[in-house]
Amino acid sequence: MRLKDYTAALPDLDRAIALDDDYWKHYTQRGIVRSNLNDHKRALLDHEISQILNDKSSWASKWRMRTLEALGRDKNALQDALDHYEAALRMTPNSLPNLRARYMALLLQDRTEDATEALTTLLESHPDHVWAFAERANIFAGAENFEAAIKDAQRYIQLEPDNWFAYKKLADYLRKTGKIEDALAAYDQAIALNPTSTVPLMARANIWFEQENYAKVIIDAKRAYDLTPDDNDILFSLFFSYVKTGEYELADPYLDAWVRHLPQFQEFLQALQTNLGKNNPAASEDAQALRVKGIIYAHLFDQPDKAMEIMQRYFKAGGRDAVLLFQEFLENMGLYRGKITGTYDDKTRNAVRACIDQAERCFSEWAKLITL
Repeated sequence: MRLKDYTAALPDLDRAIALDDDYWKHYTQRGIVRSNLNDHKRALLDHEISQILNDKSSWASKWRMRTLEALGRDKNALQDALDHYEAALRMTPNSLPNLRARYMALLLQDRTEDATEALTTLLESHPDHVWAFAERANIFAGAENFEAAIKDAQRYIQLEPDNWFAYKKLADYLRKTGKIEDALAAYDQAIALNPTSTVPLMARANIWFEQENYAKVIIDAKRAYDLTPDDNDILFSLFFSYVKTGEYELADPYLDAWVRHLPQFQEFLQALQTNLGKNNPAASEDAQALRVKGIIYAHLFDQPDKAMEIMQRYFKAGGRDAVLLFQEFLENMGLYRGKITGTYDDKTRNAVRACIDQAERCFSEWAKLITL
């Protein structure tokens, strides 16, 4: 199995089960092997037997659910599985594994109302089953019934008061209903319970962002950055907030890192290096990062002076070829008349200023031209 040679593993597991047909783990392992061989129907039967022999294993339950999800791509097989659970529940109506599996089969058929009812039935016989409250809260939230989601999340927390994720979900639902102070308190609790996760930190930062309280965004995003320095959402929050507070020097390293991490930027850079050559100054990562930063200041922040300063640095870093690219672009747009020299003169400087004033149209067209 570790070598992923599932065809070779299967007869060994068949033999193991023949020798000891009461050991639940063999059935789960064979179910995993059969799923990897795309035999999901028989895999599910193995997981059923495993659950009968031992319904306490979360590992076995996880693989059973995964097999159900795989069967979800086969509607007929999924209906067969659902019929099986319905029949089993008529004999043992309080079987937790079968109640959970029936819910999953209904959910995978997009029968959301029936799935919700299945969870409610499960909770009638297992009133302290945390998983069911978490699942039902998600379904309620998906249907924008946030008040019901809040009640289930609160019950989730009563059962697991040290579960940071439960507080995070409660905060998400409270936020949707406009109960911002309560949401912040729930995020605070999630952060206190799990200070090493960026998830509740950035969720709370998003509230500050919506309130345009950029100083508080910076506090939370900085803590998140210390935990995960390469996350683009965190980098964006930091440079955007620092720009909004007028602290451009503090914004720049985060903006620079954000630009360089963008997949589109790296794809664009590779295309440019193919066209101009890797050693061409205009195709260097440093020069192109300056170009994108200039566009961002012009288009996203409406900071023409800052954009102009950065674009001048771009032309200096990219040299004559960077100026040529810009002049050719202007000529193609019908905005440049005269000899294309590659010299950064007053005429070109005025054209840069005109482009910054029309940032959205001008720079988007430039990006298209250079990509082509």
